[in-house]
Amino acid sequence: MMSETYDPNLEWRRAKSSLLLPIIYVRGYAMTSGEIDDTSSDPFNGFNVGSTLLRTGWTGASTRHIFESPVLRLSQPPYDYRLAFSDGLHGLDAEAKDVLTRETAALKAQSAELGRSANAVLAIYRYYDATSSAFGEGLEPGMETYGWGLARLILDILEATQAPQVYLVAHSMGGLVARTFLQNDLPLDEDHFPERSGCKAVWALLRNKRTQPISKQDWARAREAVHRFFTYGTPHKGITARGGFGNQLLSLGGNLGMSVGNFAQDHMREYLSLEKGQEVNSLGIYSVENTFCLVGTAASDYPAAMGMSRRLIGELSDGLVEIDNAVAVGPDRTEGAKPDATVMAARAYVRRAHSGPYGMVNSEEGFGNLSRFLFGDIRVEGDLLVRRVDLPPALQSRIDAAGKGKDAGIRASYVFESSLRVRGARWPLTERLARDGSAIFRRFDELFPEKAPTPGITEDKETARDRERHRRIDLFSAFLDTRKRTLGAEPDVVKERPWKLPNSLGFALRLRVLVPDYEVDGLLWQTNHYEGSSLLDKDLVFLAFQDPDVPGGWGLAWGPNLADGTNDALQVVKKKITEEPGEVPDNPEAAWRAMDTSVEFWLPLSEPGPPAFTAWLRLTARAWNQENKRVEG
Repeated sequence: MMSETYDPNLEWRRAKSSLLLPIIYVRGYAMTSGEIDDTSSDPFNGFNVGSTLLRTGWTGASTRHIFESPVLRLSQPPYDYRLAFSDGLHGLDAEAKDVLTRETAALKAQSAELGRSANAVLAIYRYYDATSSAFGEGLEPGMETYGWGLARLILDILEATQAPQVYLVAHSMGGLVARTFLQNDLPLDEDHFPERSGCKAVWALLRNKRTQPISKQDWARAREAVHRFFTYGTPHKGITARGGFGNQLLSLGGNLGMSVGNFAQDHMREYLSLEKGQEVNSLGIYSVENTFCLVGTAASDYPAAMGMSRRLIGELSDGLVEIDNAVAVGPDRTEGAKPDATVMAARAYVRRAHSGPYGMVNSEEGFGNLSRFLFGDIRVEGDLLVRRVDLPPALQSRIDAAGKGKDAGIRASYVFESSLRVRGARWPLTERLARDGSAIFRRFDELFPEKAPTPGITEDKETARDRERHRRIDLFSAFLDTRKRTLGAEPDVVKERPWKLPNSLGFALRLRVLVPDYEVDGLLWQTNHYEGSSLLDKDLVFLAFQDPDVPGGWGLAWGPNLADGTNDALQVVKKKITEEPGEVPDNPEAAWRAMDTSVEFWLPLSEPGPPAFTAWLRLTARAWNQENKRVEG
């Protein structure tokens, strides 16, 4: 009897069948009536646009790299998503809903034979149709109306597919539309206020009898069904531009009736239903744990408004949204956290513009992060805990000569660069570089507040919150898929080098700490200072392998990323600890620590100097998407 032919796409779908849930795409902002009409005329609202880029090949010649688009990629193997389209703000029309229902039932009956998920449906939320000249209905939709229509579409998709949950994937303002639905109850038909213009449009939708009302119970069900939330370049904290000028300009635009005012912080607080004191980028009741933010850093590649946008916003942006404003936050649930403490959502920084030919939506980097976030099975977060940073000997001698406590005239600030790559890919998952304005910046007093107190300075609540958050340097959040990589084992070396076992996961991290600018009595210290030098420069590789002796079943080998590709110099992390390590000793040893739902790997990094630098690189790994195991049917 002939054995079944091995099909990697089929095997991947079988392994991920419970994760192939409906995806709802929500597009970004269209400013002019012409842009709105162009958007409405496109079935995919722009998510079908791919990109063709030139890259330098191994011969030195330029070669084309083509990325199809996220819609086309998801409709191909191994994902095999089917397509559906909303009827503007009305959810699915009757015919589309009937077709989707019958199609889903047929696929469920044959899912084992076809190897396709009946729940793998990709729906485009066409909320701009109501405003376009081709499909408009005389409404004046606001953000609350857009949020209401998203709930209607989610409920229709759930009914037609009988899927347990959905994913929300949004670009730019689409992320704020999704947050309006997730955070604001006012658009509900039985609870909204007629004097609010956004909610008047909901009344108009219900009066024309084309749209079913949404009960409180259904509204709650739609919210609870959102399993993961992914945003491309969403201005979670608004568009503030240089010195807040952009926020003032956008507020004026809102008063003029232009929807550009949706990015002004005051208006955002209103339609996101934020409580007083909450950060504008706070997700409210929605889980920050289930949210991912893709942040663009290539402002110079953004072509909109003939370059006016990137000139107004500045270089530390994707050309429209500032880097610091593109990340959402939520409450810190860790043990011992302060009541008002917040943590940032998982995020990646990519050298891509907000949109256009070099935009983040139609990029390999964007899709790589999206697909791993939705379908991966391991979550790894890396952060750096700096334990010691010495001054150059000349500056230290000056302090010593001045006597104890006389160092107030010397200040230093540090820049941390990182780039994370996965094995086999030609692009980074996340990259934070000084040239892009996305590197992590810390002052000495932020790293060591106990060594450099700042008496007499009164901080507002947001500044104090940032200072507390800055004590830890978050390098990356990565999601890995064990089904993406399978290696053949080498039986003669597996015992000595267990990372060569099948299904090992590999990723590499380049980490640099740049030599800071030292300020002495208010003046830059430039003696023997060369721009671009570094206190620490490491290129490390990490290989996770199956190890039943470690909680979660994964061990770790790590070491220098060598050019020969053998990774024979890697060392397995064997030492077990029960408490967080303190200072980095002279002969440090990597260790692992079991937590409630994760395992931490503590890896020592040091340069003897002078000036000396020591830190712990902490990798926190845990299972991802394991709670979503379901039997389809």
